[in-house]
Amino acid sequence: MKHTEHISKYCNEEEILDTLERLGKYLYDLDEELIRLKDRRENSPTWKEAICDDYLNEYRKSIRPGPPWHQKIWDLILDLRTRERHKKIGELCANLGKRIGARKQALSAIYPPGGYVGWHTNADVPGRNLLFTWSKTGNGVLRYKRSTPEGEMIKYDIPDHIGWNVKSFDWFGHKEISRTGYTWHCAGTEDLRCTIAFVIHSNVMSDMLLEEDFNLHSWSEGCFISDDKSDESEWWKGTKEEIETMKLSPEILSNVHAGPAGTRNPR
Repeated sequence: MKHTEHISKYCNEEEILDTLERLGKYLYDLDEELIRLKDRRENSPTWKEAICDDYLNEYRKSIRPGPPWHQKIWDLILDLRTRERHKKIGELCANLGKRIGARKQALSAIYPPGGYVGWHTNADVPGRNLLFTWSKTGNGVLRYKRSTPEGEMIKYDIPDHIGWNVKSFDWFGHKEISRTGYTWHCAGTEDLRCTIAFVIHSNVMSDMLLEEDFNLHSWSEGCFISDDKSDESEWWKGTKEEIETMKLSPEILSNVHAGPAGTRNPR
């Protein structure tokens, strides 16, 4: 399997592609039994429940926007056998960050089959992120919604493709939302998936880097996405309606409304 086949349509930087290819091989060869997660309160929903529209509508009624409540992920840089830092993978991620001029690494997550990060805003950690996502089968998706103060709803569902994918977003902070609205987003997958995210500068030079190095264009303020509609996801076409229309069970609703400690909306 060539892990950079999709992303190489938009990026021709050999050093970046080589690093991603090596990371992809590591992910593809993972023993999925090692990344099974025990059932806990924070991963009680299914991946479809955690990214559905009903979850978002209920969650933002009572929980202060910020980090995710429900998630089902592993740390990529954790050696799954020794439970210590994986030196080789850590170095590959660091090299990738240096190549793109990242300020710091924001996320390194493995999604097991059925894994997810539920709806959240990152308003507590604002800034521009560049996201590299790997998918074993392409059966995964990132969802984005932002309601502006003027009432405009900006929303994108960005399905994965097999191998590496790339996109970039500005996560707007609490002090900015009177102008921008919150940047709600989530991700879920049927099969093995990984995301490595870096904090990068948010300026004109960054805009140029995103366009020149990754062919990412600004679809709306703070959303930089490749125009790959010619390579649409048949999987998402068959899954989208279920995600948009499903309703949470009373048990999951109660869990969603409770939220983690210290996050209930005071309003």
